[in-house]
Amino acid sequence: MSWSLLIWLLKISKQRRPSPHKFKVMKTENIFIIHPETSEEENALKAFVKALKMKFEVTKKKSYDPEFVDKIKRSEQEFKGGNYTTVEKKDLKNLLGL
Repeated sequence: MSWSLLIWLLKISKQRRPSPHKFKVMKTENIFIIHPETSEEENALKAFVKALKMKFEVTKKKSYDPEFVDKIKRSEQEFKGGNYTTVEKKDLKNLLGL
């Protein structure tokens, strides 16, 4: 490409005016859940998302009460062992004392 052609192209590109048409930005409904395993990964993710000027939130993992988890596991074992009660629909109010 010759210099004169390059200069001409640069002049033309500078003369262009912005398009009068506004482009519609499409928003996504997607949510990404990422589980960093180290604080370095967490910091890198935060820095990356901030650099892109994206909204984000960090939630702390809330674990269940260990007693509650044990109770649910025992209940599952009892059910598997056949230790449960079935109730007919017509007897449900009576069982609940209603």
